[in-house]
Amino acid sequence: MNNFNTRLLIGAISLLGSDGQYSYAKGSKFFTNVSSFQLKRFLDGDWDENEELKLLIKSKDANYSSGWLIIDDTLIEKPYSKEIEGVYWQYSSKVNDFERGLNLTVLLWTNGKTQVPIAYMVYEKGENGKAFETKNAFALRAIEYAQGLDINPKFIAFDSKYASSELLNRINDFKWTYYTQLPRNRVFGGEQLSKQEFHLQVKTGKLNGVAHIVSVIKHCGRFYATNATGNNVSRQQILKSYRPRWAIEEYFRVLKQLCHLKECKSRKIKQQRRYILVVMRAYMLLSHMGKSTIYEAKLHFQQKFMGRKINGDKALRLLTA
Repeated sequence: MNNFNTRLLIGAISLLGSDGQYSYAKGSKFFTNVSSFQLKRFLDGDWDENEELKLLIKSKDANYSSGWLIIDDTLIEKPYSKEIEGVYWQYSSKVNDFERGLNLTVLLWTNGKTQVPIAYMVYEKGENGKAFETKNAFALRAIEYAQGLDINPKFIAFDSKYASSELLNRINDFKWTYYTQLPRNRVFGGEQLSKQEFHLQVKTGKLNGVAHIVSVIKHCGRFYATNATGNNVSRQQILKSYRPRWAIEEYFRVLKQLCHLKECKSRKIKQQRRYILVVMRAYMLLSHMGKSTIYEAKLHFQQKFMGRKINGDKALRLLTA
């Protein structure tokens, strides 16, 4: 168990083998030589989750220019965990109210079949009550990081809370195409969007604070924008290109329902961040099972590997057999 990738894989296996409430004790029962203490101690080791995620990204046989990027966040609900660092009252779109939990923001790459997290952040405040890094600041840093990894997506999609002028300008500087929602009070062509008539046409013009021309439409009371312009940009094309953003909602759902995202009891935020990487590694295992749905993939995984105890040192060999 000296190899880091093996230990990370063991953590992922322990998550996928478990149904119901996950615990280190339950997860260790799938192995002949791994204790619950070893699973827990792994989160305290001398390693950096960001560097290990970078190695995972590079190890994947994926053509990153063939897919697209998505930015979004989710609340990891922890209603009874008052002593965990990073747990605050935060807004949850699921219940349309505030809940206690950790806020996880992710930059995700996908081609519609495979999902690879490129960067992630757990929201955290300092002693002065101010965020160490805001979601918008993370989004900017994350896309710069992706560009530094030579990821050149077909497009990038995100909702209105990430559509800052700085992010839109930087994406356009990269010569990437973006598709985003815009808040109703955003100033477009010198007037708030909510005060303008759109009907079914595409309008082109300047957003306040944005240095390039954008195309904007209105659909079901919501406003959508892209830096793509010209005769090829239509209302249908904008809506069709924005729709894949929902893949990240499914990604978060699977992390919670199948990979036990919400069940880390560690009190330190460093351990919570590392646990999230183990959860993401578990998802990657499922996504490479070649099944039609991720739910079928977990059932197949359990049927294939969980009928017998796994020697931890042989986990990689078993999974690649």
